[in-house]
Amino acid sequence: KCLSDVDHFTNETKNNINIKNKNLGDVFELLKVKENLQNIQEKKQNIVLELDVVEESLRMLEKQEMPRDADMKKVRKAQEEWNNLQKLSQVVEREIQNPVKAESEKARADILKFEESLKDYYVQMKKESFYIYKTGVEEATSRLDSVKEDIKKFEEQITNYDYFSKMFSFT
Repeated sequence: KCLSDVDHFTNETKNNINIKNKNLGDVFELLKVKENLQNIQEKKQNIVLELDVVEESLRMLEKQEMPRDADMKKVRKAQEEWNNLQKLSQVVEREIQNPVKAESEKARADILKFEESLKDYYVQMKKESFYIYKTGVEEATSRLDSVKEDIKKFEEQITNYDYFSKMFSFT
């Protein structure tokens, strides 16, 4: 099970960081690649430990005259695949450096524009008709529904910008 988990992670991650068929101009695809590169770094020690434990267990069985040659080959293959994935991740990281930097600057500018638009919206909210008593309940309610829709859109944008700020390491 341990080897199949490592194998699955290695294959899936290798496909996710393969940038040949990806549009790196799309910030979400670029960040998916970056996210997978971070996963490799985060899981590096655990995977190496798991592979070493399995290898040592098989060596202990071998010393007890219970060789498991097929399993040992699987472990070596998994270790080789893991090492190849790490090398590939370093290459991909270098290749996406410039697009990440460009998208980072663009996201930072977009976030600043968004903050300004929120401030403007807040100022405009104070001038809304539903603050005036003579507007009436029905008209005020319909306008409030419209404002709620706007707020929902702002919240979606905030979620995206929060994700960007984490992935681009904004402070």
